[in-house]
Amino acid sequence: MVLPRLWLEPEQGSYGVQYPDDAVLRAKPSAGPSLMRLDFAGAPFQTSIEFRLDFERCAYWAAFYNTTISFGSLPFEVGLIIDDPDIRWHECRIIPGSVSGPQQRGNLYILQMQMEVKPIPRDTVADAALVAAVEASGGTDFTAP
Repeated sequence: MVLPRLWLEPEQGSYGVQYPDDAVLRAKPSAGPSLMRLDFAGAPFQTSIEFRLDFERCAYWAAFYNTTISFGSLPFEVGLIIDDPDIRWHECRIIPGSVSGPQQRGNLYILQMQMEVKPIPRDTVADAALVAAVEASGGTDFTAP
């Protein structure tokens, strides 16, 4: 299924990975550090997102929200920097009742919301090759092999 894309860039400093409590398994032994891990690889996570928009982009957001994603109830894609150092399209949903704004500050419109984001599966072979190459260079070459 091809999802609609939101062609707006969120403020990069406004979001980060925050897993819901039920996605992290924890065990506290009587001695030593706690044991923690994700319940399963690829668990969706939540993040706060902020957009700072001009008038035209705010009008586009309102139209996209009201029609394309049916007032936030349907999934869509947004470009985020989470799994990679580059912007990648992530499937997400807006957490109901979390949209705040737009708040107008001069010619700027500020939108804030909570989203549930589906992570992109990692290429573990390429990741392992990069780590091995950096190790082999003694930490002086960070280019991908």
